[in-house]
Amino acid sequence: MSTKKAFYSSLFYSLSSSRPSPKTTDKSGSTMIFTMIMVLILMLLGFSIIYMMRNESQQAFNYVEASTAHYLAEAGVEHAMYVLQNNVNDFVNDPANVGWNKLFATKKEFSFDIPFIDQRDEMSAYCPELKKALDGEVASKIPGGAILSLSVSYKLSEEIDEYRKIGTLKIGCTARYKSIKRKVELEKEVFLFKDIPIQFDHVLYVNNTSPETLPARRDKGNSGLWRKIANFFNSRYVPQHFFVNGLKVFMRDFTIPINKEADPTWFGAFETRISMIDKLSNVKVDANVDLTPLKEHRKLLSTLTNLITGGMFSPIKEFDEDLKDGGSRGNTDLTGFDPLNSLQKFFVSIGFKSKKDVTPNQLYGDIKRKYKYGSQIITEPYITPGSPGDKNSWYNGPVDVKPELDAKYPKDKIIGVLEPSVYKRVSQKQHTASDTVTYKIGNKEESRKVKKYYGWGPWQAAPPSKGLLGPIKDLFKIKTGKQAALANPSYAIQLKGYEFVDGDVHIEGYYQGRGVIVATGNIYIGNEVLRHPDDRSGIAESYEYPDGTYAANSRHNGAYNSLQLVALGTKPPSYPGEESGKIIFRSTKDDKFAESNVLKSLFSTRDKNMEAQVYLYAKNGIKSEFGDDSWFGNDMNKMYTIVRGNLVAEKIGATDQVQYLPDEMALLEDKVWTQIFDDLAKSQDKIVVAITPKIISYTQDAIK
Repeated sequence: MSTKKAFYSSLFYSLSSSRPSPKTTDKSGSTMIFTMIMVLILMLLGFSIIYMMRNESQQAFNYVEASTAHYLAEAGVEHAMYVLQNNVNDFVNDPANVGWNKLFATKKEFSFDIPFIDQRDEMSAYCPELKKALDGEVASKIPGGAILSLSVSYKLSEEIDEYRKIGTLKIGCTARYKSIKRKVELEKEVFLFKDIPIQFDHVLYVNNTSPETLPARRDKGNSGLWRKIANFFNSRYVPQHFFVNGLKVFMRDFTIPINKEADPTWFGAFETRISMIDKLSNVKVDANVDLTPLKEHRKLLSTLTNLITGGMFSPIKEFDEDLKDGGSRGNTDLTGFDPLNSLQKFFVSIGFKSKKDVTPNQLYGDIKRKYKYGSQIITEPYITPGSPGDKNSWYNGPVDVKPELDAKYPKDKIIGVLEPSVYKRVSQKQHTASDTVTYKIGNKEESRKVKKYYGWGPWQAAPPSKGLLGPIKDLFKIKTGKQAALANPSYAIQLKGYEFVDGDVHIEGYYQGRGVIVATGNIYIGNEVLRHPDDRSGIAESYEYPDGTYAANSRHNGAYNSLQLVALGTKPPSYPGEESGKIIFRSTKDDKFAESNVLKSLFSTRDKNMEAQVYLYAKNGIKSEFGDDSWFGNDMNKMYTIVRGNLVAEKIGATDQVQYLPDEMALLEDKVWTQIFDDLAKSQDKIVVAITPKIISYTQDAIK
């Protein structure tokens, strides 16, 4: 019994000792729960990582597709810019541009779609890709890509004057790549202007705020030895020419010394030049001269002539026999001489018809003549005005006393001159003067820092002379860069809209296109500035110009090329002793321009005339600094200077003491240019559209 009891006691003890305690059971459950939670967290983390990786992968694909769609939209904007630049200034309303230019000229707000192909693209001959439509090219080269829309909208924001406006141009393009769409909008500033020069209908326009005196004949005391000897036997003055030939002359307040002497040089004995005072004494030049002291001069001339000729000839022989009393030559001789040269005068004197324009010039302003009569100094109107109400009167007198003229010619400004900030704002290109040009002035040289515009080629590129005798001609003819540029227009200065230069400008050579070069300092015109005969206008050779010449062989070739030079004078002078805001005529030293050949120099002659076929605005007037080509000469300005266009200034700023005015200067109106600009000024639906570099805004959006 005791043995059984001991057995059961032992079994109970062993069983009771192997059963887990409550504490052990609690720990075991917590571990399992913890393990399950950790496994769940790891699974969630794994799923999250996988999801994120897949999402990032998808985003990467989406980014590539979105970027592709974005760049396609930008490509559409660039295409629109190209098509606009190529077509918007086409004045002809053909199907290619559906009258875009007219829209800009006449509407304040509008929008239109840009075609995907430019049918009239001239560059397509050089780049065949330009013949292909944009949408088709995108679809073929970028599978899944497409240009959905391409549009332009315009809104006028500022009207400067009747010729100039500023607006905003918004170009929008929507593109798709696969399933993603993007839209890009570019907003740019647009400058709209009538492409006409400042005061283009005036061949000379001087709005001086203080009285000026135009220099009379130049004192030859500083000339070369040969001229000094010649003038010792004749006179101390040399005939200085300054005359204009054009529709209108405006000089607000000028006194012009009237020369009494005829040509004082030895050559004058063989010419028929007469003094200005003698011209004014002729009834055909000034019908009202009897109201002035010149009446006595006329009587004296008549008496002397009758004594000498027996009354057979008039006091002064005038070639323009068809002039009416009180009429004017087509030339306004501001310093005293008829611009016909000796050879022309000879042919006219033997019966050939003069080609000189006899249409009276319109003179505006307080233009006074000053001369010595006996012991008196006489100052009176340059030409005595006609009687009140005379419709044929071409001298209008001071404008300040006539309200209608005072409003037309304001004192405080010149119509067409913009603020410097506006010029800078609307210019297609902006430059800083950083080129060096060397000038030859008399027997010295000067260098200047400028922005250089050069329209000649290297003399090595000049083509050989044509014909059987061409090689022989080339043995005796110096090659020049002028010949190279004439044969190859790529050397010419290429103009397109406004260009702004901070500093001084130098320009010479041929130019193509139409443009305005604005300088804050001075503008130096070296040698010549000429429009290239090829203006890409497509004018037929059979076209007849107003003067009866034909395009096949006409001096008007290249008339659709035009250049305006604007010297603002807003920057202080770059060099001591100089004034800013001037147009300065100078000769340049450039070994690349002409062939250096002593033998050819003996037979070749260089043209000593200087011609500028430009429209000029010089705030502070003109200045001439040329080398003297006379024997033993070391003086300046001995070059015949012709400006075919106009000269507009707030003062001429010419002085005789420092010889700023050329010895011989002509301002000539170009009638074809005047007609072109007249038509443009009157036009209501033609304007130049210049998309400026300024970006107003740029946005890109996702589209669902």
